[in-house]
Amino acid sequence: TGQWYRPDWEQNFRWWGVYFRYRVSNKLSFNTEINYERGNGRGFATKLYDEADNLSDIIFGTRDMVTASNVVGLNYTFNNKMGLTLRVRHYWSKVKYEEFFSLGSTGELNDTDYLGIDEDGRPAHDANFNAMNVDLVYFFQIAPGSFLNFVWKDAIHTFTNNTDPDYFTNVRDVSRSPQVNSISLRLTYFIDYLTLKKSVSR
Repeated sequence: TGQWYRPDWEQNFRWWGVYFRYRVSNKLSFNTEINYERGNGRGFATKLYDEADNLSDIIFGTRDMVTASNVVGLNYTFNNKMGLTLRVRHYWSKVKYEEFFSLGSTGELNDTDYLGIDEDGRPAHDANFNAMNVDLVYFFQIAPGSFLNFVWKDAIHTFTNNTDPDYFTNVRDVSRSPQVNSISLRLTYFIDYLTLKKSVSR
C-alpha cells in the first residue's frame, strides 16, 4: 500500500494490493490478486476550435480516477508432463471530470465557461473502461523444453461515458456484453544446437 500528496494542486493518490495463494494438494492450487488505486489530479480534456476550424482553446480538467483489477487463477497438474491453468482477470478504470480550466499561454490554468457536456446533456469526457479476460491453457510436454499448448481465450472490452454504476453493477453489465472467443494450438519445440551440429557433421 502507499500514498502520495501534491499540495500545490491538492492532488492525492493512494493504492493497495493483496495477493493470496492456497495450495490444496501437490496437484491443485488457487491464487487471487486484488489491486485498487484512487486519486485525483489535473489532466488534458479536449481542444476547442472556432467556426474557421482554428484552435481557440485547450481545456484541462480536475478529475477523479479509480482503477481496480482482480485476478483469479487455478493450476492443476495431471502428472509431470501435462497440466491445466485457468486465469480470469477483470480490469476496471474510470475517470470522472469535476471542473474545467483553460490552458494559458505560460502554462497556467485559468477559469473557463466550458462545461464538458455533449449535445445530449451528458458528460463528454468521463470514461468507464472494462477489460475482462478468461484464459484456459492445457499444456503437454512432448520433449524436454518442448510443449504442445491448447489455448482457449474469452475477451470482453467495453467503453462508455457512464461512471455512475458501482463495482458490482458494472461487473454485471460487462458480463452481459458481446464476447470474443478464440481457440489456438501452439507447438514450441526446443532444438539443441550442439546435438544438431553433431548429427549434421556425421
